[in-house]
Amino acid sequence: MNLDSYSFSSVTNVTLYLRNTGSANITLVTYYVKVASGDQYSRTTWLGPNISPNQVAATFILIGSSCGSSCTLTGPPFTYTAGNSYTVLAVTARNNQLSFTITRWWDTFFTTFDFEICKESFQFLDVGE
Repeated sequence: MNLDSYSFSSVTNVTLYLRNTGSANITLVTYYVKVASGDQYSRTTWLGPNISPNQVAATFILIGSSCGSSCTLTGPPFTYTAGNSYTVLAVTARNNQLSFTITRWWDTFFTTFDFEICKESFQFLDVGE
């Protein structure tokens, strides 16, 4: 599975666009969101998406008030804050673990289209052109 892109819609909600690159369906059942200090939100009773081979699914990763009692917090509460990176660990029904690092770059919220433009801009800057 690959992370195609992601977008933050609030300080407690990020959407991951996950692509199933395998040959069998993938069902996500648990996720964890961790910050550098080790604090984390876990959602272990989650009805995540079922992603067919070669398909992309919008996957909502909620924390804090957006997650409510569905999430367990270890450490002090945190939100998706500009300038910070987060490690998202997703677990499948077959107990495979998939880890992604995401960064919230801006204080404002972007649509997926806006993010894709910015993502391409960063790639352009990375190659030094």
